[in-house]
Amino acid sequence: MLPSEKRKGADRLAPECSLLERAASSTERRALTSTRSVATSWRREAVFLWYEATWESDVNQVNLWGFYSIGGHVRQLRTLETETAIAQALPILENSVTALHYLLEEDMIKLEHSRIPAAQLLEVLEEFVESIKRLLQPPAQSTMSLLIPTTPDYSVGEYWNNRIHESLTLFENVFRTELNYVHAYEISDKGIFSTTKLMNSADEGLGDAKKRMSKLAISDAQAAGRCLALDLPTACGFHSLRALEAVIVDYIVRKTGAKPTKRDLGEYVRALNDNGADQDVTSTIDQLRRIQRNPLMHPEHELDEPTAIRVFQLCQSAMVACVADMEKQNLF
Repeated sequence: MLPSEKRKGADRLAPECSLLERAASSTERRALTSTRSVATSWRREAVFLWYEATWESDVNQVNLWGFYSIGGHVRQLRTLETETAIAQALPILENSVTALHYLLEEDMIKLEHSRIPAAQLLEVLEEFVESIKRLLQPPAQSTMSLLIPTTPDYSVGEYWNNRIHESLTLFENVFRTELNYVHAYEISDKGIFSTTKLMNSADEGLGDAKKRMSKLAISDAQAAGRCLALDLPTACGFHSLRALEAVIVDYIVRKTGAKPTKRDLGEYVRALNDNGADQDVTSTIDQLRRIQRNPLMHPEHELDEPTAIRVFQLCQSAMVACVADMEKQNLF
């Protein structure tokens, strides 16, 4: 440390003390440059993936590790003290700057009230980091360099320590309150189906047969899975039957060359029977029609979760069976 009389009245790195115009010794510059390279390396390798969605939707999967990682780096600012050496403080500062940039710039994080204090904290940190960077510049060739101690020991100082902790406290208080109102929920698995599979890839249950299906059929199969995951069993049954109907209509068109004139599962079953469809396929479809398709058209009829799971599975099985029957009849 410099003698106390030389520090009196201002901190080493405070703007009003003019020490930013000084330069550290070559030994300290090497140490600071080394810590900066560590922070820069982390910044290149860090990936804050806030969300992931494989379909076009307003429902997105948030990567909670991003919150954990950002919180971990920003909270490290609490370890800074007036006497903390700059070489020790710099990686914490630069990592926090990077973390706050991700927090503010990612569109999937809907910050409202805490955005302003977060930006204020970021501004303080960037200003301090820029001040430190000036110390890394080689000493100017002037008579002033003769006044610089040969082995200066730079520390955070009271000025910057107070600014950082005040800004951090304000941000944390507002952020803590806002997080109480973030729409974060846990969705339980349904039967043997995982939430992740239902939300992102319910059509995988169709296997290779989905390659033979229309986009409409696949879209409804995916929607059925998402509805099941989100505790919407009646909607799951509705989309499951829509997906099955899309495959059946495609079967009839390929077999007869024309769409059915009447949109009704009973009519579709008769058309399939008249054109030599496999009886096991048509009987399964007719059973689904009698048990679920017609009742689902009435508002007073609702499915519970176990029934929705059975309808979901039966419809996917019937869709695969339809495709297999079409392949057997060389309709592709």
